[in-house]
Amino acid sequence: ARVHDVIGQRLSILHRYGEDGVPNVPFEQVAALIAGMSAELRVRSEPDAATELSAVIDAFGLVGVEIRPDGVLPADPAAALLFARVVRECATNAVRHGRARTVDVRMGEAVAEDGARYATLLVSNDGVPCAGVPRPGGGLTGMRVAAEGFGASFAVCPGPPFAVEVCVPLPVGRLDETS
Repeated sequence: ARVHDVIGQRLSILHRYGEDGVPNVPFEQVAALIAGMSAELRVRSEPDAATELSAVIDAFGLVGVEIRPDGVLPADPAAALLFARVVRECATNAVRHGRARTVDVRMGEAVAEDGARYATLLVSNDGVPCAGVPRPGGGLTGMRVAAEGFGASFAVCPGPPFAVEVCVPLPVGRLDETS
């Protein structure tokens, strides 16, 4: 999954350069993308979520794709890393399949009627909406499996706009600790 996420993201960015016919792309930018991909795959430990999310925002910014985060990552490090990885995959898919220029990321917290608490993530984009029901594939399936591993819900809205929503259950009292 990590190889898919890292290589898929960087290849989508490089592909965008080619699709947009960007003349004279600075070699340094291309070299940085490739070096970053290699470095990320060599790392044996889990990166922190804020660093990973920042790297995603910076990488897509190189090709003019604006990722606009709103809210904060969950306090739970594992849930935060899940959110960062879902954002990466959603941005990759938005560029690859929807030719998006903007990816909106809303992170928040919610309390259900029964008092259950959730960390919420909604990622949408301004790309071409999905024609019909999206087919499960590597990216969507990987995100769903990762979310379900947390006991989280995972939903896809074909759009417009195309959106992915993840709700991770939090232990009782968790919201009070992060507020």
